[in-house]
Parts: sequence; C-alpha cells; structure tokens
Amino acid sequence: MPLDPAQRTASIQAAIADANAVVTGLQGLVFPEPTSMTFKCSLLSEKYTKDILGAAPASHAREFDGTDFIYTFRIIPEAENIPRDIIRLFTEARALQSETDYDGKKDYCKANENPSQYLYVGRSKKLRSRLSQHLGAKHEGIFAMHLQRWATRIDCEIEIAFYRFDGRSNLIVQAIEDGVWKSVLPMLGRQGEQ
Repeated sequence: MPLDPAQRTASIQAAIADANAVVTGLQGLVFPEPTSMTFKCSLLSEKYTKDILGAAPASHAREFDGTDFIYTFRIIPEAENIPRDIIRLFTEARALQSETDYDGKKDYCKANENPSQYLYVGRSKKLRSRLSQHLGAKHEGIFAMHLQRWATRIDCEIEIAFYRFDGRSNLIVQAIEDGVWKSVLPMLGRQGEQ
C-alpha cells in the first residue's frame, strides 16, 4: 500500500529533522589531525602491503568501537604526468573485466578520469581491512582500487592519510566524507555512501 498524505508529510518532517541534526553536529566540529603513511606503488606486494598497514588501526581493537575513519590516497610529490598514467593504467585494467571472455567478478571502483593529486576518498569502520582491499590484488568481488594488480608499473609514492571520528552519527560522518570528496575530486571512486 502506498504512503498516505500524512505519512508522506511525516517523512519530509523526519528528513528535515535529520538534516538539522547533521548541521548542528557539524557546527563547531574540529576536523581531526591526520595519521599518515606512505608507500611506493612499484614495490606493492602482499608482504609490503602487510608491512605498510601494520601501523593502521585494527578494527577488532575495543578502542575503535563506535569509530569511523575517513581516508585519502594522494600522490606525493605532485607530478603532472603521474595522474594521467594512473588513469590510463586503471582504465586499461578495468576494461579487462568488461571483456566477454572475463570470467571473474567486476570489482574495480569507478573511474572519474579526473586528473587530481588524490586517487581516492573513502570511509570505513574497519580501516586496516579496507586499506588492504585497496592496496592488494586479492579480495575478488569487493569494489576497491586493487592497486597491486595494475599500479606496480608506476614509479610514484602515495600517502594514505586517515582521520578518526569517534561517536559521530552516520549522517555526520557521511556529510564530512562528501565534503572531503567535493574538495579534492579524486580520480577514482564514487561520492556518497556505498
């Protein structure tokens, strides 16, 4: 049965209340300082990925209950040709999954073909696990960058910066992630909750 007029009106009022709660929650919020780590694309391997991610918070630790992380991948130092190479190699890798004889799962994130210094903006409660999906070659079927599959031919350094948000509502953290995405316009990935 469709919503009656009173339910439709109540739905709009509930949405307004949620939006007002987000605005109130964002006012006066101090954006946390980042924790960061760097890696070289050309060195990516399973062992190297484990070494890199050893410093990232593990989701099973009790201290991270109720914590969200927003993270970015950024090319350092800025170089004009690197973003073009990244877009080209990623697009080639993604195209292979569209070929008729490909029998695996399509699992590369969206390509924005936007030549930014930022590769990706994301959010996760399980930071180490999610970063592993982006860096590694495994995790078939999970949408990610899967850098180890295609980026080892690029001689560049990438910085992963992550920001910790404790006890914030889903809507507030999503609004912050969307704000970060809009401010850096990454080459890969989608804006908005997945």
